[in-house]
Amino acid sequence: MLNVNVEKEENTYFTYYKVQNESTLYALAKMKNINPGLLSAMNGLDEEDFVYKDQLISIPKNDYAFYITKDGDTLETASQTFATDTSNLIVHNKIIYLQSGQLIVHKTK
Repeated sequence: MLNVNVEKEENTYFTYYKVQNESTLYALAKMKNINPGLLSAMNGLDEEDFVYKDQLISIPKNDYAFYITKDGDTLETASQTFATDTSNLIVHNKIIYLQSGQLIVHKTK
C-alpha cells in the first residue's frame, strides 16, 4: 500500500477525478495518458482493479514526476532517478522515510 497522506481536494501535486461510470483503472490511466502502474500504485490499487462511479482517484499533475520507493533506496538513488540533487527532493517532499512504497515527488517545470 502506498504511503500517501493527502486530503481530498486539489493540491500541488494531484487533481482528483470523480469516476463517472464503473470502469477499470487501466482504462482510466489510458484516458488520462498516465502510466497505469503509477496510477494504480498512487491510489493503492492493482492495475486490474475496477473503479466505481463516484470514486475519487488521485491524478498526477503534468508539472511533476513521481517515484515510488523500493527496499534499499536512498535519497541519492531517488535523486538520480530524477537527475536532480537531494536538496531539490527535500523541498518538494515534506517527509521522506524511504520505506518501500513511499511516493517521492519532483517538480519538472
